[in-house]
Amino acid sequence: MTKPVKTLGLRPLWLIREFSKPAQIWRTESTPSAQALNDSPWMWDFWGTEDDNLLDWLSHRLILGPPRYRTGRELAEMDESYLTGDEFLAHYVPWMKTWPHPDDHSWFTGPHHTTLPEWVTTEYIAAN
Repeated sequence: MTKPVKTLGLRPLWLIREFSKPAQIWRTESTPSAQALNDSPWMWDFWGTEDDNLLDWLSHRLILGPPRYRTGRELAEMDESYLTGDEFLAHYVPWMKTWPHPDDHSWFTGPHHTTLPEWVTTEYIAAN
C-alpha cells in the first residue's frame, strides 16, 4: 500500500507548470502583431532612423496622410520618392478616394448643424 502524499489541497507543481505553459508561449514564439512588424520593410526602415515619432515618419513618406487634399507646399516637404509606384497606388490612392472636394464646405453645417464661429469658415475658405 502506498502512502498518500500530503498536498494541503494544492495541486502538484508539475500540473501547475503544465497548465501555465500556454500562457507563457510569448517567451518563445512571436505573436501575429509582432510578426507583422518584423515582416514590414517600413518598420525596419523606421527603426534604422533617428526619428522618434512613427506617425510623423509615416506621414512624411506619404504612407499615412490627412483625410484631405495636400497642397503643393505640403507635398514639397514630403519624401515622395520613398514609395514605389505600386506602393503608392496601394496605400496612398485609396486615401484620395475618401477626400472631400476642395469646394465642399458641407462640414460647416453638416447633419448636426454645428455652430462654428464665422471666422472659422472664413479662414478655412481663404486658406483653401
